[in-house]
Amino acid sequence: MNNNKHAVTAINPKYQSKVNKCLKYDAKYDEANDARDRADGDGNIKLYNQLERKCEKLYDAFLTYYEELPKREQKNLDLFINR
Repeated sequence: MNNNKHAVTAINPKYQSKVNKCLKYDAKYDEANDARDRADGDGNIKLYNQLERKCEKLYDAFLTYYEELPKREQKNLDLFINR
């Protein structure tokens, strides 16, 4: 699968590092969320709960970097993440 959302260029180059970190945690969250959905479908409660906690941590990490970005960078990032 060719996913273009993980190749975003920041409007201001000084924020590129934070944009990259947001993308990294978003990709990890997507993977954990897919695994959590599979665990839910299989009825594996223990694995589901483990992945639920992992998703929460990854989303919190994403938000930490996202909230440090200026609004303009956030909007730019949103365009690619919400495709």
